[in-house]
Amino acid sequence: MSDSRDSTLGKLRKVFQHSRSSSPTPLKPLAHKARQLLDVVHSLTRRIELLLANTPAKPAFGVFNTLVDAFETYEQNNQQVDTCLSQIIGCLKIVEENLALGEGNSGGGK
Repeated sequence: MSDSRDSTLGKLRKVFQHSRSSSPTPLKPLAHKARQLLDVVHSLTRRIELLLANTPAKPAFGVFNTLVDAFETYEQNNQQVDTCLSQIIGCLKIVEENLALGEGNSGGGK
């Protein structure tokens, strides 16, 4: 029984280590370049926005920067949700395996 528990704990550790170490889904080359371009443009517009105080252009830069910030937050949240769901799925698979092992040891049930 102790071996079974140790095995289960080992599997759970692997699930959590894998999900922590796994990187986000790799981007395709074109998407990666587009992302780099967006990062550079966003960095520039943040700096420019500070210089545009009391000008008619400031709101436009502010809207753009807010939209990009919202997009980045959305992207980060999706990655965190994906990691969390991967951990939950891994844990449930381990529970399922252990239940199947327990059913085999119970002698057919009562």
